[in-house]
Amino acid sequence: MALIQPDEISSIIKSKIENYELQTEIANTGTVLEVGDGIARIYGLGNVMANELVQFDDGSDTLGIAMNLEENNVGVVILGDYLNIKEGTVVKTTGRIASVPVGEGSMAAIIGLDDATIIDACEKASEVGEVQAVNFNCPGQIVIAGKVRGVEKAVEILKTAGAKKSVILPVSAPFHSNLMKPAAIKLSAELDKISISNADFPVASNFTGNLQNSAQEIKENLVAQADNPVKWIDCVNSMKNFGADIFVECGPGKTLSNFNKRIDKKLKNFNAENSDSLKKTSDALKV
Repeated sequence: MALIQPDEISSIIKSKIENYELQTEIANTGTVLEVGDGIARIYGLGNVMANELVQFDDGSDTLGIAMNLEENNVGVVILGDYLNIKEGTVVKTTGRIASVPVGEGSMAAIIGLDDATIIDACEKASEVGEVQAVNFNCPGQIVIAGKVRGVEKAVEILKTAGAKKSVILPVSAPFHSNLMKPAAIKLSAELDKISISNADFPVASNFTGNLQNSAQEIKENLVAQADNPVKWIDCVNSMKNFGADIFVECGPGKTLSNFNKRIDKKLKNFNAENSDSLKKTSDALKV
């Protein structure tokens, strides 16, 4: 029987450690595949979380938000000037999500229960940690958010109540909940620096679910939606009542398009997330 010498064991262990560290580094960095119109497609970033801040090595440490996580790449909304961000630019994760420290908040998607049941469960679960319904996406799908313990308790209650599916989402901040108030205050300060004109065409507000034209209302509701629930079903119905029957989703993925199909199957949905999908949509709409 062959004997393994101590120096061989040491070499094997060292190799394993170095390989592990290399894999960890690769998982936390990525490179830009393409960039345009404030959106970057990133290869890598294996450990990035949805809505996590990422940092571009562009000389200015520009930040972006990971919005769409796919198997081989990540869609990132760039926050600021992106003229120096090019194909091949290195990107790294930061472990930060909005203004809530990673780990303090949580979200979960609840499938197959009515609004009232979910809201009631959140009220009960708030005894151990604040939690509320925050995204009314489409019939039968609501997202809840809040403190980790509150979300976990609500999920437990809702499973017992008959939820078809309760999925803890890979995010660490309670978006659109009352806990995002600090972020809303910061957003308000930034919007105060920007001049917004009255809208020529109505804008659907996540906060109210209604249409608006007033510049003042648009600003106020942009701030309010940061720490209040998103009423997407109401938004779609308001746009339908206005006469809209064609919807074009701009940005990474087809999340809203899929919601729309469940809200009203008669709606025509298209998306534009890159040059290919933009051309396909333009050809279909003949514009």
